[in-house]
This record gives sequence, C-alpha cells and structure tokens, in this order.
Amino acid sequence: MNSVKFAKVISIIFVPPSISLLISIYIALNNETPESLKLPVVLTALFCGFIIPIVFFFIFKSIGIVADLDVSNKDERTVPYLMGVTLSLVAFYTANYFNLPVIIKAMWIIFVFNSVISVIVNSYWKISAHAQGIATLLAFVLWFSYPHAAVVFVLLIMIGWARIVLKKHTPLQVVIGALFGLFSSLLQLSFLTKILG
Repeated sequence: MNSVKFAKVISIIFVPPSISLLISIYIALNNETPESLKLPVVLTALFCGFIIPIVFFFIFKSIGIVADLDVSNKDERTVPYLMGVTLSLVAFYTANYFNLPVIIKAMWIIFVFNSVISVIVNSYWKISAHAQGIATLLAFVLWFSYPHAAVVFVLLIMIGWARIVLKKHTPLQVVIGALFGLFSSLLQLSFLTKILG
C-alpha cells in the first residue's frame, strides 16, 4: 500500500465523529463505570456522536452543503460543526437523564465547547478537526492512564502526517488543531469534573 492510500485509510478510520465513540469505549473499559452504565455510555456515543453525524454528513453532501468528504472548504464546515454541537447537547442531556458518569457528561460539554470554538476559528482559518479530535482522545487517555497515552500519541502523529500527505492541511493547521484539542480538553476536564462531580 502506497503512502497516499495509507493516509486515506487512516483519515477515514479516524474521521472526527469516531472520536466520541473511541473515548466512550475507552472510559467504559478503563474507568470505574458500573456495568449497568457501560452500554448506555457506548450507545449514546454510537448514535449521537457517530451514526447520526455521519448520516447527516452524507445528506449535507447530497444536497450540496459540503462539496467533498474532507470538507476542504473551511466555509462549508460551519453546518457540520453546528450539527455536532446540537447532537453533543442531546448526548449531554441523555447522559444527565441516565445519570451516566461525570466524565461522560464532561466529554459532551467539551465537544460542544471545542466545536463552537472551531466554528469561530474556521470562519477565519482552517484547523485540522482530525488532529483536534485525536488530541481530545489523548487528553482523556492522559486523564486516566499515562501508559496508554503513548499509543494515542503515535496515532496523533500518524493522523497529522496523513492530513498533510493528503494535502488537506498544512503542518501548522495540524499542530494548532492538535494543541487546541489537547490543552482545551485537559483544561475543561479539570474544571468540569469538579463542577459536575
């Protein structure tokens, strides 16, 4: 497999909607999440964070709101981001209703905040949502376990490389996306786990 094909595969596997699902699975497996809540944690992410956003994305593509699968035009990112904000709010209220762990509630608020900031930034400049998303996963893994963070850090490097190889982002857009995702998420985690807990 040549480098461009490999970069495409990585970009597809780690598409931004996959991040909430990966974080939720990680939390369900590695946190002291009660057995009775593990399935609701993962199902909320599966539907609100993965399946519904992807379905809407293909609808947006079919009606011309976005031109391509990478949303290469920064101005086309607003509607998908706002859909993500809406679904993250639905997921947060679902998590509240089912009394899911505080860390899951925090995750959905972090997705809302980071997406709103991304909408604002993308009105001026395009940052890598792929890098931002995997860096958010890295923040959650760092929150729980440093040894697993090394694996996610390698994924972050691979995803950043893939976005640059595919000419979807500049190195600076990847780095800024990653730094924003990591530090914004860590800061919010430290704050939200206190106020929601």
